[in-house]
Amino acid sequence: MLKQFAAKDKYLVGVISDTHGRLPQSVLAAFKDADLIIHAGDIGKQQIIESLGRIAPTIGVQGNMDMGNWASHLPAQEAVKVSKVMLHVIHDVNKIELKE
Repeated sequence: MLKQFAAKDKYLVGVISDTHGRLPQSVLAAFKDADLIIHAGDIGKQQIIESLGRIAPTIGVQGNMDMGNWASHLPAQEAVKVSKVMLHVIHDVNKIELKE
C-alpha cells in the first residue's frame, strides 16, 4: 500500500533499522524535529514503534528478527511518497521485487 504525505517545501525524514528492542536516547534526540520516521526492520518490540510515534508519524516494516503477534501486522515492504519523492522501504534488499 502506498502511504502519501502532503507536499510541502521541506521534510526531515529520520531513517533507522536494526534497533533489536533498544532505542538509545541519542536516537530520540536526533529525530526530535523529524516530520516522518521510517524504521526499516528488526525493530525488536512494539514499544520501539510507539516511542518513535510519539515524535513523528512512524512507518515500520518487518525485519527477519521481528516475530510474534506484535510484528504480524507489519508489512514486509512499504511504498512511501513524501511530497515528490518515492521511497521503497524493505529490510532485506535481496528480497526487493520491483516491476519495470
